[in-house]
Amino acid sequence: MKDFVSTRLNPLLESGYYATITDSKVDSLEKKKIRNSFLLFRSSSKGAAVEGVDIDYLSLDEYDRVGAAAELSAIESMSSSQFKMLRRWSTPTVPDYGIHALFEQSDQRVYMHKCDHCGYRQQMDYEKNIECVDESGVDLLAKTVKDGTFRFVCQKCGKALDRWYNGEWVAKYPDRTINNQGTRGYLVTQLDAVWISADDLKRKELNAKSKQHFYNYVLGYPYQDVALAVQDQDILNNRRDDLVEPLMDRGDYRFISVGIDWGNRHWVTIRGFRDNGMIDLIRLFSVERARGVANIEADLETIINQITPYNPDIICADIGDSGNYVDKLIQHFGAGRVYGVKVNPNPRSTGQIQPVWSENRSMVTIDKLTQNKRHISDMKMGRLGFYKTVDKDLEMYMFHWKNVVIRDEEDDDTGEVYQVITNRGDDHYAQSSVYSMVGLEHVLEPFITSSIEN
Repeated sequence: MKDFVSTRLNPLLESGYYATITDSKVDSLEKKKIRNSFLLFRSSSKGAAVEGVDIDYLSLDEYDRVGAAAELSAIESMSSSQFKMLRRWSTPTVPDYGIHALFEQSDQRVYMHKCDHCGYRQQMDYEKNIECVDESGVDLLAKTVKDGTFRFVCQKCGKALDRWYNGEWVAKYPDRTINNQGTRGYLVTQLDAVWISADDLKRKELNAKSKQHFYNYVLGYPYQDVALAVQDQDILNNRRDDLVEPLMDRGDYRFISVGIDWGNRHWVTIRGFRDNGMIDLIRLFSVERARGVANIEADLETIINQITPYNPDIICADIGDSGNYVDKLIQHFGAGRVYGVKVNPNPRSTGQIQPVWSENRSMVTIDKLTQNKRHISDMKMGRLGFYKTVDKDLEMYMFHWKNVVIRDEEDDDTGEVYQVITNRGDDHYAQSSVYSMVGLEHVLEPFITSSIEN
């Protein structure tokens, strides 16, 4: 934020017309005064950054990195304003998240170009509007493109497209903003920037640090690596014909692992290991958090009663905001069978590949990004089976997994591209499933080792 103010804003305010209306007595990297108005700059990393500040106009930059608490705090700071002008800006990251989710709800204004030759109006498309006129102009090894190798063409007639004088903003859903209601959304892409040639865009593609980086920062579109995003078919295609309904006991499974994610509802996943090596998710259920003095720990008792028939070999429950529930589980099922899960809160991986178990503390520490990626890989490779019937819990399980978002980010200082994990909504069943995976692998380790030795 300070770099933005000092390098991009200050040069404009310190000379020319703006210098005559800016108060030099109120001039810092956090606050400026222009005539009788104040311009405040705050970081969105903390929700308290704008608490107690009355504002009329709010502009949130890089919205996909703005925390929910910071956004809510900032919006509440406009509650007494008669203007309440809110603007959100961002490079998109993944579909249906952050700025893209807001754009999908808006009137969706895009810049349309009219072809001078056939009259066809079109939104610029990277695949349809760029034509290679000289294949020898591309050197993939050197990552270079000669001038004149590519050109912009009309999607319909294929003739050269003039982007300079024939563009206009067109709303896909104009009715959404009738009578100043709803949200106006604008999609801006470098395909519309007339000073950027088709050759320039191809050079940027060749030199992009990742495909997501190119789609986000150059084309202005969200991008999701399908290898890191759970689809319904990753689950539906791996349902077992011999496991029609959720099991209410352990059945013929050699080992049973339970994962619990505490919250306003507690989310429980139960998986089993067969003698033939197959692993199945055999049941899902959730329990509402107990409310009131009269119902203290009633939710925990319900969970205990539900999982007791499975005689679980291991239970892994996150160390969350449910007080001493992990300790209560240990008291009931015994030490060595119940572990609290400590999750690295950093969305970026710490580099910890394997879970770290502490038997003395009945705790396991995991790297959230790493273990979620491993679980996603198991589902996509068919290493985890599911019961056949698609009930409400299995539907919710799929929904929660689709809310898990793994995307690329770039370090502002080093330029390094790395992955982070976040969510676009509730992901409780997904995280509970990760805990049950970690637990089952811990149980299987000595079993597999013994089998190999024998």
